[in-house]
Amino acid sequence: MNGLRQDHAAREGAWNNDAESLRSGSGAAAAAHAAHGVVADDAGSPGALARTLQCEVIPRLMVAHRTQRSPLVTSAADGGLNTADVIAFTDLIMAPEMTAAFESVARRRASDVPLESIYLDLLMPAARRLSDLWEADLCHYEEIAIGMLHLQQVLRELSPEFSDEGECRPQGPKALLLSAPGEQSMLGVYMVTEFYRCLSAEFFHRAGWEVWRAPPRSRAQLLDIVGSNWFDVIDISATCEARLPLLVADLADLRKVSRNARVGMMIGGQVFDAHPEFANGLGADACACDPRDALAHAEMLVTLRER
Repeated sequence: MNGLRQDHAAREGAWNNDAESLRSGSGAAAAAHAAHGVVADDAGSPGALARTLQCEVIPRLMVAHRTQRSPLVTSAADGGLNTADVIAFTDLIMAPEMTAAFESVARRRASDVPLESIYLDLLMPAARRLSDLWEADLCHYEEIAIGMLHLQQVLRELSPEFSDEGECRPQGPKALLLSAPGEQSMLGVYMVTEFYRCLSAEFFHRAGWEVWRAPPRSRAQLLDIVGSNWFDVIDISATCEARLPLLVADLADLRKVSRNARVGMMIGGQVFDAHPEFANGLGADACACDPRDALAHAEMLVTLRER
């Protein structure tokens, strides 16, 4: 399947909305790096993050004593994967070496656990748990960074097989998947949102959609992308509740400049899992709590527009 998979583009910045300053602030990433002796070299860049992890963070953690954490209560997952599985897997991906995490996934695949279940019932809950540990101050910055990097690596390993399960749709619909504006300044939150976005892209691409996933480097570039490329659906993932009011103006601006005057606007992400009512009044056409639902809503919006 050929698509708009612009994953190769390096992130050189973030599209920001300066209308509000949160407690984490625009300097949160740099402060977090500085607190742990890490130099922030273009904190938004995946390459810079990977270099920091490989050269500074992982070597320190390999010789550091891991502190004991009290487990958080999480809801049980479906598809044969339960809360205990998610907790155990989260501990594996937070370890400096990820061989055990890969082996854990391989064992489940050998036991015929469907890839979709591994995506939705293991990887996504593990990302949520990392976010919960971070919010509860039960893990260090380095641990959540390593955990999210390892989740991305697992996702990349599974992606070819997941795509092979899909369908080829000539002239398939096109989707632009984004992280919510402003969350780039909160690195822990942003990594969770980015993983949700990448996971959603897997489902869209498997269903034959052409997916644009390159993060815009600025707000101006985002508006230019939307104004110069046809998208059937724009899907924005959010994690931070406090920034949701800013989405009202962002959704309106994207509709205004969109080359497709009837573009479907969707929102989703971790923030809507427990509180779907947060989507009310934001101006979106649909809200989805997981990637499978996001794809179903997107297909529905395209069908309604065609009718």
